[in-house]
Amino acid sequence: MQKIRAAHSHNDVAAQCNGAATSFLRRARSLWFWERAQRERRRSGQKRSLCAGGGAVKIENIRLQNRNRVSRFAAKRFLVLPFALFVERSDTQSFIDRWHNSGAAERANYQLFLSELCDLIGVPRPEPSKPNDEDNAYVFERSVTFHHPDGSTSAGRIDLYKRSHFILEAKQGVEKKEKEAMLSEAAQTKQQRAKKGTAMRGSAAWDEAMLKARGQAEQYARALPASEGRPPFLVVVDVGHSIEIYSEFTRTGGNYVPFPDPRSHRILLSQLSDEQVRETLRLVWTDPLALDPARRSARVTREIAEKLGRLAQSLEASKHSAEAVATFLMRALFTMFAEDMELLPRDSFLNLLKSLHGHSDQFVPMVEELWSRMKTGGFSTVLREK
Repeated sequence: MQKIRAAHSHNDVAAQCNGAATSFLRRARSLWFWERAQRERRRSGQKRSLCAGGGAVKIENIRLQNRNRVSRFAAKRFLVLPFALFVERSDTQSFIDRWHNSGAAERANYQLFLSELCDLIGVPRPEPSKPNDEDNAYVFERSVTFHHPDGSTSAGRIDLYKRSHFILEAKQGVEKKEKEAMLSEAAQTKQQRAKKGTAMRGSAAWDEAMLKARGQAEQYARALPASEGRPPFLVVVDVGHSIEIYSEFTRTGGNYVPFPDPRSHRILLSQLSDEQVRETLRLVWTDPLALDPARRSARVTREIAEKLGRLAQSLEASKHSAEAVATFLMRALFTMFAEDMELLPRDSFLNLLKSLHGHSDQFVPMVEELWSRMKTGGFSTVLREK
C-alpha cells in the first residue's frame, strides 16, 4: 500500500510539473515572438538575451504591452527546449507570404530560401564551404566531377548537398498571371528585359524543366565519390512554389522514385503550414532512413509479432493447447486479411469484435458461425450478409 501511495504521489507531482511547464512555455513562446517584433522599437535599458542556437531561450525582465495597460513580467528562468517548438503558424504564414511573391531569380533567391526553410523546419543551416570537398558534408554549391566515356572530365555543382541525406537541385519558375500581366501591360522594351524564370508554372515547359532538374540531380548522385555513396533522397525545388521529393533507399544505384508516391511527392508552398509536412522535410534533413517504408513495415511487423506472442502466451496460460491457439490465431488473421481485401464487407469483422466487447460468452458461437459460413458459403447471420 505504501508503494502504491508513493506511486500515486509521484504521478500527481509529475502531472503538476507538466501542467506548470506547459503554461510557462505558452507564456514564454508568445513573449519571444513579441520581443522579436519589438526589438527595434525598444529604447529602455531592459535586459534581454535570446539564444536560438541549441534551442535555448533565456528571458529576463521583458516588458509586456497591451492596449490599455503596461505590466512587467520578470521570469528570470532558463528553458532548454527544441527551437522548433517556437515555430508558430504566424511564422509559417509569414514565410509562405514572403516567398509566394518571389519569382524568376533562381540564382539570386535559392540560397536564402533554403536557409529560411531550414529555420522553419528547425534544422541547422548549411555550413561554409571548405577547400577540401571531403570536408564539405553539408554545403551549398558542392563541386563534383563528371567522368565521360571518352576519358574526359567536366565539373558540376550541386545547389545544396548533405552527405548521406540528399542532393537538392533548385529552379525558379514564374506564375502564369505574372507573365500575362507582363505581356498585356509592359512596354516592348521592358518586356524584353523582364526575368523569364525557368518556365511558366503549370505549363508543359515547366514540367519538362522540373524533370530535367531531377535528371540533373541523378547525374550528380552518380558523380559523387564512391566513398560517400549515393544519398537516399533527391529534392527538386521551385523556389517559392514547390518541393519535389524522390527516394532510393537501397542506395545501390537504383532509380529514384517519387516519395511517398507519385500523387503526393510534390509539396506546394502553402502545404508548409501542415505540421506533418514540415516533419517529413525535417526527417529528410536529419534522419532520412527513418522515412524508409521497409523499415517502418519491419518495425510494425515486430510490434504485431510481439503482441501476438503475448496473446498466445495468455491463451496457453488459460489451459488451451498450443495447437489450438495457433489454429485460432491463424483463422483470426485470415479473417482480417479477407476483410482488408473486401472478400468480407469492410470493417464487418472489426465491428463484430467491438460489439462483443464485454460479452465474451457470445464470442465462441458467433465466431464459429462466421467461420463455418466462410468455409461453406451462404448467408451469415452474424454479418447479416452473404
